[in-house]
Amino acid sequence: MSPESLTRLAYVMGVGAAALALYLLLNPYSVTTYYSGPARPLNVTPGGGLVLLAINNTGGGTAYVPVSVGEEAYGVAFINNATLEAPPGLSIYNFSFVKYIYINYSSQSLFITIKSIKILIINKILTVIMVLLFILMFAFLVVGYLYQIVYKTKGLRNPKEQ
Repeated sequence: MSPESLTRLAYVMGVGAAALALYLLLNPYSVTTYYSGPARPLNVTPGGGLVLLAINNTGGGTAYVPVSVGEEAYGVAFINNATLEAPPGLSIYNFSFVKYIYINYSSQSLFITIKSIKILIINKILTVIMVLLFILMFAFLVVGYLYQIVYKTKGLRNPKEQ
């Protein structure tokens, strides 16, 4: 393989890695909204990932919202019962490994939004491919430039051999 083709291959790999990096910057994760509306008794089963529970209290005082969260971590299932404090304004709570969220509260002055954020498996695979392309790009660039230096200076090192 000629030195020029090695450097061209490195440039192509660099462009591919940069394109993958741009895609991963613009689409890093998937966001799914499960509920957005006034507080009412509801049971939500998110599809995994990090779950965000946003409570917007438009009323005058602090509200206390009872919540049951069913979680599973490493095969161990457990239930967390908590009372979330929602002062006037926006309060955000996050949960990991969520199987379900049960809210037993009703109010017209509380607006609840439940969203799930997760990184897709394809993004994880593309990240590994991008890292490999960057490593190969640098390797081919170094080897290509070294070959170019060797071939261009081959006759200049020892003029008596010519």
